[in-house]
Amino acid sequence: MVVQYPDLLSYTTATVGGQDEWGVPIETLTTHKLKGRYENYNGNRKEFIDKGGETVFATAKYLAEFGQDLPPRFVTAEVRGMRFEILNVHQGQMNITIYLREVK
Repeated sequence: MVVQYPDLLSYTTATVGGQDEWGVPIETLTTHKLKGRYENYNGNRKEFIDKGGETVFATAKYLAEFGQDLPPRFVTAEVRGMRFEILNVHQGQMNITIYLREVK
């Protein structure tokens, strides 16, 4: 049997929720996991603008199951033991396409 979404993309987000007794913001880290399929680019790559305003190329894409939470842009994610920066997220009619750039 063929598994359409064999991979797992994980990323962590931080949310600030109030302050402690000394006035320091309380930050809660949450790890999210998206079931999907990793695909490496073989030829033409898409251009995106990174958070510094520079043009960068996506080095891979990740196709996630429709109906899952969308990850924020510019967070670091991990797939198959490799680290990526999420450049853009597109929710289509059948799935979610996440464009990635590998980081060292």
